[in-house]
Amino acid sequence: MGDDIQKRVANKIYNDCRSGALQISNFPQFDGLLKALKEGSSTGTSRSYNVCVQQQSRLVILQSLASKFVNGETTKDDAIEAINKHNASYNDGGSFWEEDERTDSNAIHQSSTYQ
Repeated sequence: MGDDIQKRVANKIYNDCRSGALQISNFPQFDGLLKALKEGSSTGTSRSYNVCVQQQSRLVILQSLASKFVNGETTKDDAIEAINKHNASYNDGGSFWEEDERTDSNAIHQSSTYQ
């Protein structure tokens, strides 16, 4: 019974703080976040991030990006599954591109696949 009352009081305080009806120091302000969520995403401000390189009719995943996720213990299985799904649709043969050096005009060559 005491736990139920404690949970109700904690939920009431949290909801009042979120709505602005109650002010507690160091409580995060969600106003900006909630406003942005209500307005939705803006397509005009998105930055491009190259994950793939086009090679004729294929989209080949960059080795440097793939290895960050494939070598991570917690992301390995999901990364391999996502890469294999991408390769089945867009990259017949499943090869990767390895960047020699990160410059404006990268020298790129083909690399092996993940299994």
